[in-house]
Amino acid sequence: MKFTIEKEINNTIKFLDVAVQKVTENFYFNIYRKHTMTGTIIPSDSCHPHEHNYVAIHYVANRINSHHLNKSNKKLNATL
Repeated sequence: MKFTIEKEINNTIKFLDVAVQKVTENFYFNIYRKHTMTGTIIPSDSCHPHEHNYVAIHYVANRINSHHLNKSNKKLNATL
């Protein structure tokens, strides 16, 4: 087993697909995407069942509301 430590940069730490930023006593959340992200969830020519494609799209569409984003981050992530 290998463990790694993620260090915060500019009061921000990335965990899974969420970036958590601490400003004074408040926490702000944003959706984190690696710079290598292609935007493809599941390729259309894959052998995955159609249900997997629907669930993946549903997750991406609903994570804006399931992650507690502030208004400016919601607008930013809704356009991406």
